[in-house]
Amino acid sequence: MNLILNAIQCLLCKEIIVSRHRHDFKSCKCGKVSVDGGLYYRKRVGTHYAERCAYERTGNPLSDGNADEKFIVWSPGGSTNPALVFDSKEDAQQSARELAARVPSSDWYVAQLSYVPIES
Repeated sequence: MNLILNAIQCLLCKEIIVSRHRHDFKSCKCGKVSVDGGLYYRKRVGTHYAERCAYERTGNPLSDGNADEKFIVWSPGGSTNPALVFDSKEDAQQSARELAARVPSSDWYVAQLSYVPIES
């Protein structure tokens, strides 16, 4: 399975931080945990965090209507580009086409992922 979102959630301040590219070192607002590496490697600093990474499913056919299956649209080339999650592959693909038309300098990708709800 390929890493498509490198993220953690601080258990102290509850902030979710995402590293979008190599050497994109980010810390939470309380400064107790950090994440780095983008899609190239997973580096963590601190101990009070929960993993919030997303992985692309490979080799698995789409199931019919599984509520836990989500699709993500992301652009690994830019740290200012959002990662968006959709319930259907068609909606994700449409969003990727629209984003590509508005932000032609970025490549946009769609991948299936396993959704893990964030506990508050």
